[in-house]
Parts: sequence; structure tokens; C-alpha cells
Amino acid sequence: MNRVLLALVALTLVSLPRAQPSWAKTTVCAGPVTVDGNDVSYWQGTINWVGLKAAGRKFVIMRVAHALAFDTKFDFNWKSCHDQGLHCGVYLYFEPNVDPIAQANLLLTKMGPLGPGDLPPVADVESTGGGMAPTAIAAAVKKFIDHVEAKIGRKPMIYSGGYFWEDNVKSTAFVDYPLWHPQYCTNCCPNIANPWKKWYFWQYSSTGKVGGITGNVDMNYWNGSLTALGDWAVKSSTPPPTCTLHCEGATLIQANCSQSTCGVDTGCVVDDLGGRCVSKYCPAKGDKQVCVPSTGNALVGTCKNGALATGDCSKYGAFCSTAAAAQAKCVSAFCAASPTEKPVAKDVCLPDGKRYACTSVGDISEKPCAAQSVCKMQNGAVLCEAVTCDPHCEGGVLVVGNCSKTDCGALAEPQKGSCVADSLGARCVSAYCPAKGSATACTKDGDGVVNCSDGSAIASICLAGEQVCAAKAISGAACADKVCVPIANLPPLAGQTCLPGNTILTCSGKGMASLLACPAGQGCAPGAAIAQCEALKPPAADAGTADVGQADAGSVPDGANPVDDSAVATDAGIATDAGIATDAGIATDAGIATDAESEPDEASADAATNPKDVQLVQDTKSQAADSTTASPDTAENVVDLDTIVGTGIGAEGGSETSTGVASQPPKQGGLCSAGSGSTGNGWVLVFLALASAECVRRRRAILVTD
Repeated sequence: MNRVLLALVALTLVSLPRAQPSWAKTTVCAGPVTVDGNDVSYWQGTINWVGLKAAGRKFVIMRVAHALAFDTKFDFNWKSCHDQGLHCGVYLYFEPNVDPIAQANLLLTKMGPLGPGDLPPVADVESTGGGMAPTAIAAAVKKFIDHVEAKIGRKPMIYSGGYFWEDNVKSTAFVDYPLWHPQYCTNCCPNIANPWKKWYFWQYSSTGKVGGITGNVDMNYWNGSLTALGDWAVKSSTPPPTCTLHCEGATLIQANCSQSTCGVDTGCVVDDLGGRCVSKYCPAKGDKQVCVPSTGNALVGTCKNGALATGDCSKYGAFCSTAAAAQAKCVSAFCAASPTEKPVAKDVCLPDGKRYACTSVGDISEKPCAAQSVCKMQNGAVLCEAVTCDPHCEGGVLVVGNCSKTDCGALAEPQKGSCVADSLGARCVSAYCPAKGSATACTKDGDGVVNCSDGSAIASICLAGEQVCAAKAISGAACADKVCVPIANLPPLAGQTCLPGNTILTCSGKGMASLLACPAGQGCAPGAAIAQCEALKPPAADAGTADVGQADAGSVPDGANPVDDSAVATDAGIATDAGIATDAGIATDAGIATDAESEPDEASADAATNPKDVQLVQDTKSQAADSTTASPDTAENVVDLDTIVGTGIGAEGGSETSTGVASQPPKQGGLCSAGSGSTGNGWVLVFLALASAECVRRRRAILVTD
């Protein structure tokens, strides 16, 4: 019985499960003195480090990267922390499924040599790398830790919570590495993972608020005094990390432990030229031209010791070919049909009509045709043929037979105009001219005449200072004397009139002026229809004996109209165009009335007494007589110049003037009187006529002695 019982007891004991190692957490409270600090990263934004120090923080541990993704705030934070004289540390969020050595080298490179007061770097272990086994995670952590420790000469820290470590790492191999324990609670003691028996730093909150940082920030304690923290921190500068130049797959590790990963279609190579990334299309050493696989064989590559630079042949109408030369090069698509066809030397016509020459290696250069020629292919031959066009208009642009173009609107005066295509062909038609036939016109400024023929214009300039263009003259627009055309571009004023100095001015229907001086003893008289030379008449009775001012200049006989404001009445005086009257005065060349006792006009006296005086005759006496009557051809163009100029072609003795002042008969002296119909404005034109008449005297006069 007892044996049976003993056997049953033994069997029961064997079937019970064996005890497993205990991973129960160890509770370790903080010591009597702690030091406040923080850990930060990109998520805290731009930190005000002056404010952070003022808030009483003594240490800050900052993230350098998440695996191989660099924290963009690290450089600023690392420098600013040191500038404020704080204890500064670095941590890297470790991913076990990413190359541990590459992560370690990134931390070492960015951190650089540690200085006095710096804290050892940290491996932040809180990721399974996508569900890796605990042994694999532990092995990756060991590679990282060993590599960093070898470079800085002291043990780095490990950040991990008891909950994570005991479930996902389950390793006792790191018990000698300082622990940074995260556990968020207040008025509690941290429960750290086995096999650690103490912690160095405790992250007790992730929602802390401190000066210098906007938003939440992780809060930490150092388990000891500030003096103890300084004693534990780095005492002197550590030498910069060193590595052996080598490749780890496609990653190049430099001697300073910095690393670079080679890109697509490249590999890592270390040889006597050093370490570098080499394109798979290039040899590791030397120079070479290669074709890089691409659409349309567009890319040509230049290799130099494994480095590849590419160019796009298609930009130049070419492709990459190895058939043209010993090395790959761009070959014009006009010189070879495909990348495998060897080019031949030949001339080709391009779509732009230009001729080009191909070389035997596929290079192409322009071989210009002659001017106004275009390249054409005929029966396989390259020819340069003259360019021809049907003359036509393209808007205001004229295109002629050789295809050259002229902007009609940009031509110089008077050719400037528009393009016209009609039965006479395409041509530029002047703005002055009709498209067909002959015509004349005045230039815009009136200094010349434009002669038109089927739209073509040629300008003739009038005699400067003496002539202007007269519109609608008998023969069309023509140059005319200024004395007959006071204003350019207007019709001429045809007719006859007297000028001071006993001279007759005759303006033809074409605006040409002629002057006739009256013989000695004769004066110019307006006459009933035309001006003419007549014997001088004896002077009228002296009306100047009346007392000046006795007559009331302002009085008007009963039943008479009052005088116009522009005229002034005097005793027995005559009204002049200037509106000024004196006692029985006569008009002088200047248009001012003088007393009857005054000397006669000097010009008239000289003309009567000086045997060397001359008279001006236009053509012959018969021609002068003919000029007194307008020809039927000119009748419609003849204008009463007396009416315009106001010299008074009218009956002797005159009638009431337009100003309401009675005019007087002309006095002896042979002066050309304004006579009836004269006005003040008429005298102005007379003076203009005098100036022009002098020019006519010099240019056209026939001098005949008396």
C-alpha cells in the first residue's frame, strides 16, 4: 500500500510543469535627492533654450534620429544645449529590423566627440521591428551597443520600460549598462525590468510643462545630486569616432564613421582609389562613354572612375549609338536610321528647309544654301533651289516674288501706307494716293507735293521759305507762292490787288504770283473789277483846316447808324483799316493816316523822280493786260483777293465799309488804297503779302529802267 502510494506520489510530481525563470519587476524608489531634466525632439518645435535653463532644468537628452531618419531639430538643439551650459545627451530611436551598425554610425557622426559634462548616448529600445523574435531583437541591440561603446570608450545607456523589455527582449546580457526607465506615475516608485537593480534616469511624465517649450514635454529625474551627475558625466573630450573604410552592402562607411547609401543601379566599391559608389553601367576605374538604357536610346553616359553623368541626345534630334565610334556617342537621326546603323558622310535637307552635312561618325552641321534658296530632295539628291512666292498681301505686309516681306505701314513718308492686291498686282499703296491712276496731294506739313501713280508716291519739296503746297489748284495739288496761299493745304487765292508802292499783285489759279510796278506818274487804283495803273489825280481840298477835335466824334447825324466800336471818326478824316483817323490824312505803307500837309509817300516820290527807278513787269505789256481778266479755265478757282486781303478793289470814292465807316477817295501819291470792303484783318494779310512779294520781286522780277 505504502509502495503504491509512493509510486502515485512520484508519478504526480513528474507530471507537474517545471518552474520557469521569474521576470518579476523590481521596485526601486528614488533617492533622497534628484535632479530635474527633459528629453526633446522635433515634436517640441523650436525651443527657447534660455527660457528652458531659466526654468531650472539641468540636463536635456535629445533625439538624433528615428533609425536612419535624421531629426531636423537635432543640430539646433545640440548646439543650443551646450551654449546654455547644460548636461547634454543624445538618444536614437532604435529599429531592430534596420542595420544596427548604420544606425550607430549615424548617431556617432551627428553627435561627434563627447565633451566634458556630456551624457553617454542612448539606445531607445521600444520597437519590435515589425514583430521580430526577442532573440533577434536582443542580437540587434547588442550590435548597436557594442559598436557605439567601442567608439566612445564607455558604456552607452539603454532606454526601455519593464513591460517592454520582459515581454520582447528577455535578455540579461545588458545588466551592466545604465538604465533609463520610463514609467508615468506620481508618488510612486519605478518598477524596473529584471535583471537591473537600479535606474539612473526616470521618465515620469509625457505631459509636463516647462518654460521655453510650447506644449507637452517629457519630464525626467536623475537619481542623485547635481554633483553626482557631473561626476558621472563625461570628464574630458573623447576622441572622434573612427571606422575602417568599408562597404556594408550598398552602404559606404567612411573612416570617420559617416555613411552614405548608394543609389539605384549603383554599388559600393572600396579599392586603391578609396571607397565610392560605382554605377553598374561604368567600370570602377577609368573614363568611358556608354549608352544608358532609356526610351529611344536617348541617354549617353560619361563614366569617370565609376561615377556616371548622363546627357540627353534627344534634345538635339539624336540618339545614343555605339556603331559610330569606339565609344558611345550621340548620333543625329538624320545621319543614321537607328542606333545600330553606322552613319555615312552625306548632305541632308532638314524640315526647316536648310541643308546640313553629316560626317561618318554621325555629327551634323549646317551647310547653308545661297541666299533666298531652300534645300530640297529630288530623286535622292540634295539640291538648293531659289525661293519663289506669288506676290500677295499678309495684312499690311507685302510679300514679293523672292518671298521677302515689307511692312507697308513701316515705310518712310510718303510711301507709308497699306498693302493692296488687285488687277495691277500686290504692292504698297501710299496713304496719299489712290490704288490706281495718277493724282497729286499735299504733304501733311504742306511743304511739298506728292505725285501718285498707281499707289506709288514721290514727294517734291517746294521752294523753302517762299512756297507751300496749295490744294485743289487748277492742275491739282501744286507748289504755290505763299503770297497767294497764306495757309498751306488750302486752295490758292486767285485775283489781283494793289500793294503799297504802286505795285499790282496778280495771283494765278495755280497760286503763282506776279508783280507789276506802275510807271512813273501813275499809281495803282483798285478799279471797279480789277486793280490797274492809272494817272495820279490832283489832291483833294485840304480838309485838315477844320479845327481838330471841333466835331463831336461821338455824334451821329439824325437818321444815321452809329459808328462801329472798332472805328473812330475825326474831322474830315478817312477811316483806315487800323481804325485810326487823323485830319484829312492819307494811308501810308504802314497803315497809319498822316496829315495832308505832310510829305507824300517816299516810295511814290522816288518812283516819280528817280530816272534809275525800275518798274517790274511780268512777261510783256500784253501779258499784263491779259492778266486783268481771269480766263474761263480759271474762273471757278479765282477768288477776289481784295475781299480776302482787304485792299479794296472797288469804285473810287468808296462806299460804307463793313465797319460802318465811310471811306475817302485815294489821295495823290500813287498809293494802293485799301478802299471799300477793307478791314483791320485785311491789313494783316497785306503785310504778309508784302513780305512774300519781296521774295517774288527777287525771284521773278524783270527789271526795266524807266
